[in-house]
Amino acid sequence: ASIAYDVEIIDLTHNVPKYNIKKGALILYFSGKYFPKNTIHLVVIDPGVGSERLPIVIKTQNFYLIGPDNGVLSPLAKYDRIEKIFTLENEKYFLNEISKTFHGRDIFAPVAAHLANGVPISNFGKEIHKIKTLKKFFYSEGKIKGANEITCNAIDVDNFGNIITNVSEKQLFTLINKLKKLKQKKLDKRIKINIKISKGSEFKDHHSISKINFPFKTTYSQVGKGEYLSLIGSHGNLEFSQNQGNASINLKIFPEAKLTMKILL
Repeated sequence: ASIAYDVEIIDLTHNVPKYNIKKGALILYFSGKYFPKNTIHLVVIDPGVGSERLPIVIKTQNFYLIGPDNGVLSPLAKYDRIEKIFTLENEKYFLNEISKTFHGRDIFAPVAAHLANGVPISNFGKEIHKIKTLKKFFYSEGKIKGANEITCNAIDVDNFGNIITNVSEKQLFTLINKLKKLKQKKLDKRIKINIKISKGSEFKDHHSISKINFPFKTTYSQVGKGEYLSLIGSHGNLEFSQNQGNASINLKIFPEAKLTMKILL
């Protein structure tokens, strides 16, 4: 407030689990892309504060991202295409006293304020050309196998226990429509679609989880209480859910789990 007086500040969340870089990265990715052009995203999930990890600012096509170089900025940065990356080294733009344990207050927030006031990002430090990234599946879609299978990963589990995968709506319906043509079925929405899943990179019929049907629906209420389903969630990705239950806990599927799904018409 003492540097940039008229900046609008939106506090997106303070509910990221402690030290959980991946969860913070996904919240930023899922939410940050809806903000207007030239928004400055400041992220402080920084278990390595005070270490050799770099403080950075990234210019993408539409945004500026400020935070630690630990992967937390990378999904949104890659999605919006990185243009420039600079380290934060110029102490002129920091607070006078810099704590070893609170760079969010002493470095990141002042830099964000100066950036909002029009300071060029090149003033903050030296240019670099790489950032730390998360595992590949956080940025890529699942892999189509054969006529009706996709190998994918659970990239997140929300507060309701819904299992969010890296299968996009576009990828799912590309395979469904190919399967419909293969089976010579009309391309309409009345065809019942079931999805089965198996843990691992191969579908295994003998596993208990592979015997469960996940009918593809548009809302949770289209199945009974406690029943499983699949649907496209609010982030545009395929989710496996349990109506008024916790699919993640009951199926023992957690973030980063490898899954193989089979589509049945």
